[in-house]
Amino acid sequence: MAENLFWLRQHMRDRMMLPGSDERSGIPPHLIAHGESGALDLVHQVADVIKGIEEHATKTEAHCQGLVTRALDRLQAAEDRIKALETERQNLETSFAQAQNKIEQLESNLAQAESRVAMSEAERAAAEEQAKKADNALHLVEDAIRTKLLTATRRTFLKVGAAA
Repeated sequence: MAENLFWLRQHMRDRMMLPGSDERSGIPPHLIAHGESGALDLVHQVADVIKGIEEHATKTEAHCQGLVTRALDRLQAAEDRIKALETERQNLETSFAQAQNKIEQLESNLAQAESRVAMSEAERAAAEEQAKKADNALHLVEDAIRTKLLTATRRTFLKVGAAA
């Protein structure tokens, strides 16, 4: 605005110092001769200059308003994008936490299953040991029965042979 006033002053000073003007007053001779109409012309010229300044200011203001509107629209779009990304980040964090919990549960289940397998292996080994002992005991019983039967059969043959 101060630049526009400086320009207006300079413009008016240049117009008043036209060739043939009265150097003491700075007023052009045609204005001195006409008196009031010269002053009226000067007022019209000033009004035209002010009108030009106002038109320029209006255009500048409209341009600035457009810039502000576009900047606000871009800012709003950026804020909306930030909110969307924040929501997405929160959803991902929630999903990650749920996945972590699921992994921990699966690891716990795996540890329990491994423990049950180890217990089953121990029970199987114990059962195999008992089966071997039972098999050995069975063989001992069979051997004892055989021995007893053979001994009884020999005695019977010996008694039958001695009696004959």
